[in-house]
Amino acid sequence: MPFSKQYVRRLPVALFQLDLPEYLAEISLISLFIGALIWLAGARVSGHEGIADRYWWLRNFDERHRR
Repeated sequence: MPFSKQYVRRLPVALFQLDLPEYLAEISLISLFIGALIWLAGARVSGHEGIADRYWWLRNFDERHRR
């Protein structure tokens, strides 16, 4: 065997341990939420949100399109 069991067991920890400050993890989480908000705002401004809402309304409440 090329690797010992202890090495293989500790491998995932070694791969994801970057020794970065803890506040960088918080900043990355906040940036994910900010990116999602910007994406939703862009969909609203471009009008894609209205189209999706219209189709959702047709699919759920229009009797012609119900299954």
